[in-house]
Amino acid sequence: VARRRRRGGGGGGGDKPRAADGASAPSAAAQRRADVLIGATVDVVQKADQRTGTLTRGVVARHLTRSAHHPRGIKVLLAEEIV
Repeated sequence: VARRRRRGGGGGGGDKPRAADGASAPSAAAQRRADVLIGATVDVVQKADQRTGTLTRGVVARHLTRSAHHPRGIKVLLAEEIV
């Protein structure tokens, strides 16, 4: 009986993209919505820069993450219209 090999999805193996410094998670302060203040200057990793970990600095205009805590960090909209 021949078996077909599954492609994509299905977990297991492979390297996961990481920030340039090897960090795998944001700081504890970036995981709590109350610690990310509107008007604060922050460094964020844009979606297009996730592989390289390049940081973009900006001012928080509003929170996009609704929950009080998120393990991968609070998503924000910067004043310069950058997510």
